[in-house]
Amino acid sequence: MLDRILFPTDFSRYADKTLECGQELIELGVKEVILLHVIEREILEYVDSFAGVSAEDLIRDATKVAEEKLKERTKIVEEMGIKARYVITVGDPVTEIAKVADEENVSAILMGAKGRGMLSTTFLGSVSEGVLRTSKVPVIVTKLKVAEKDGAYYCELALGKMLDRILYATDFSPSSEKLLDYVKGMAGREVVLLHVMEKGEDREEVESKLDSIASQLDRVEKVIAEGKPCKEILRVAKEKGATLIMVGFSGGGIFGSTADCVVRRAEVPVFVGK
Repeated sequence: MLDRILFPTDFSRYADKTLECGQELIELGVKEVILLHVIEREILEYVDSFAGVSAEDLIRDATKVAEEKLKERTKIVEEMGIKARYVITVGDPVTEIAKVADEENVSAILMGAKGRGMLSTTFLGSVSEGVLRTSKVPVIVTKLKVAEKDGAYYCELALGKMLDRILYATDFSPSSEKLLDYVKGMAGREVVLLHVMEKGEDREEVESKLDSIASQLDRVEKVIAEGKPCKEILRVAKEKGATLIMVGFSGGGIFGSTADCVVRRAEVPVFVGK
């Protein structure tokens, strides 16, 4: 179901270490990775106005450097037994990521982040927010611990393997319902099925809906909570030892959606369904 993924990279160490957690990609069923680097024309034109070097020359030089870096990273993926190729574009990162994802017909977009809610670098901060809103396909945001030892960086996914214990948070919306197909595609995994009740919801009706969903899963624990969705999702994820949070994207204003909040504050990877 996640045969082909798009991996935008700014060549930061967090982006690189996300790639090196290749076993997680294999377990997700990934067969091909398309690496994408976007050269920001606006920045180059800004440099042009001060340095007297044409934007075209800067783009040519930046493309050459990017190609060498992407070749190295493509080799890393291929050594894991996963097909890999790269794409370089020029423009606005959010626009280009959405465009390439559409053109390449990818199953999902993978983006790296560090620590609790701290999206790595300006690129993976502001850009990831835009991608969450514009993407037509799921977005997977990893959460990495990167430790330094003897001058080298080591990658470790927060709280163990990504698919050890999945928290599937549903509000019964269309985006949440679509997520169920992905959850079922991870057959045999432990699943915590969570619904956060809103004011006015009937508990018996909620329980009936959860029972219907649970009947389609193998190893599942149902949880009903009350309160603010983001806060409760994070609380239950921690209490249940979830290693991946799956939540649908419902839109909303800037930083306003539950998915935005969860992505920013979660200690574990987040799979945002569309």
